[in-house]
Amino acid sequence: MNNEYLTVVLPHGPKVLSANASVPKTAKGLQVAARKKQKAKRTARTLAWVLTLQCLGGRKFRPNRYLIRWFYKYGEPPDDDNAVARCKAYLDGAASAMGINDVVLRLRGVERVKDMKRWKELELVFWYEEGDGTVFHEKPARNCEEKEKEI
Repeated sequence: MNNEYLTVVLPHGPKVLSANASVPKTAKGLQVAARKKQKAKRTARTLAWVLTLQCLGGRKFRPNRYLIRWFYKYGEPPDDDNAVARCKAYLDGAASAMGINDVVLRLRGVERVKDMKRWKELELVFWYEEGDGTVFHEKPARNCEEKEKEI
C-alpha cells in the first residue's frame, strides 16, 4: 500500500468524549459521567479496530500521517480540539489494528465537509509521507520579544 491512503469511515464520536463536554456538579454525577466516558472510549476503540481491520483486508500498512474529515449537515461543525478529542479513541483502535504506536502519527488537519447524506459520519484518512513532517523546518523559531524589536 505504498503511496496509498487508508480511509476508515466511522460515526461521529460521542459528545461525552468532547473536550467541551459538560461536567456534573455532584460527586455521584461525576462517577456516572466517568463511567459513561469510559464505556464510550472502549466502544469507540473497538469499533475503529474492527473497521480498520476490515479496510486493511489482511494487508500491512504503516502510516505516519492522518487527517480527520468531519461531515456535517447544518450549523457549525465542532472546532478542531473537540473533533480531535472525539476521535482519540478511534485513533487508538485504528493504530492497534495496524500494529503501530499512535505516537508516530502526525495530524495533518480537520476538514469539515457539508454533506446532506453523510452528515453523521467522519473519516480517518491515513497515509505515509517521507520526511519528518515539519512544516517550517527551515525557519528558526522566534519569540514575541524578538518580533517587537524588529518593529
